[in-house]
Amino acid sequence: GFLKLETSARAIGMGGSFVASGRGVSGIPYNPASIALIKRSDAYVSKTSLYSVGINHHIIGFGRKMTPSDYISGHLMFLDSGKMEETTTEDSDGTGGFFRLYDFAFSVTYARRMTDRLNLGVTMKYCRESYVNIAMGAQSLALDIGSVFDTGLWGIILGMSVSNFGPELQYYGEA
Repeated sequence: GFLKLETSARAIGMGGSFVASGRGVSGIPYNPASIALIKRSDAYVSKTSLYSVGINHHIIGFGRKMTPSDYISGHLMFLDSGKMEETTTEDSDGTGGFFRLYDFAFSVTYARRMTDRLNLGVTMKYCRESYVNIAMGAQSLALDIGSVFDTGLWGIILGMSVSNFGPELQYYGEA
């Protein structure tokens, strides 16, 4: 779920339509090919408080142009749910216990300028979900693939992205 959260003010302002218009490291969650549009290097840092209930979403990323056509980036996303009350089917009003949910994703992105108008990119992600005070969690690998194509006609840019492709989260623990 947390990988689908909007990750930049510009993307939120555009209603999440950032696949073709994203530029640089802030566009990686929408389309990995977006880093092929940076000049030399780019950094992005963000902290968002969600829904006014203590949920915090943190992002840090850095991208760099390695050669005239090759780009690489690292990205770290972290979500902290804050303290939540534990409920069960037997105790729907609460057990008196509390827990926290931590979601974490680390990704590495590679993009390449194929031509002066076509960029391709791929992101490999390691995702982990941990519950504090409950012996449970999940982890998985995911892949994003994307492209950006400048048609050369009236400023029209086409973007394509397949996000979070991979196996389901593998849960572990007793809960």
